[in-house]
Amino acid sequence: TSLIDPKNADGKTKFASQKDLENYVAERLQYVKEHPAFCGVSLVDEPYYTQFPAIGEVYRAVQAVVPGAFCNLNLNPMSYDYRAMMRYCEEYKDAGKDLKVTSQQVEEAYQKYLDNYYTYVGQYSKYIQYDSYPLLEEREWDGWETILAEHVRNAQLVADFAAEKGMVFGHVYQTYQNSTRRQPTKTDMTWQENMGMAMGVKNHSYYTYYPTPNTSDTVLPDDTATIVDREGNPN
Repeated sequence: TSLIDPKNADGKTKFASQKDLENYVAERLQYVKEHPAFCGVSLVDEPYYTQFPAIGEVYRAVQAVVPGAFCNLNLNPMSYDYRAMMRYCEEYKDAGKDLKVTSQQVEEAYQKYLDNYYTYVGQYSKYIQYDSYPLLEEREWDGWETILAEHVRNAQLVADFAAEKGMVFGHVYQTYQNSTRRQPTKTDMTWQENMGMAMGVKNHSYYTYYPTPNTSDTVLPDDTATIVDREGNPN
């Protein structure tokens, strides 16, 4: 929700005004904003719709302090898995395991997610970006490697949305392997990028460059599945 809350302002998590938030951001960025390597800041990754008001306030505060700084914000992809529905809009905030939804309902909910993003953030940032990692492992029953079913439809929806709103389309591609995603090949990477270009993607990025382990991982990520290994050698 909004960070502007005069009654509960503490100067760190709630602020009396947008100006106070700007002062806080200025304090946090004062030692890095003049560095020649400074490009911008990263905001919340894969936010729920409820986080957009706060993200929009932070975005505007950063721009007030460092005009033109890039604020990287990566949205959720569209998923036909009912568990993702609670991230998209108010109507599905209590989505549970017994929820039965159609692909059309998912797409309608995701469209509301995009609309909310535009209302609070996108109209200021003028870009939209999300990740979709479509390269799936072999299926146990037939040995086929597959592509995530909603990957292309997701790109179509966002491409139309970006064109309608006059926004730059950004996409994060898969360059890693985990329990459900297969190790990408050079051909896989070319396919992802060509698909992105066909959909009008202008900002091309990836996850991830080298196999940084997450603290929750019990087994380290495959050292050969990313662009470089842990020693920086190209894969």
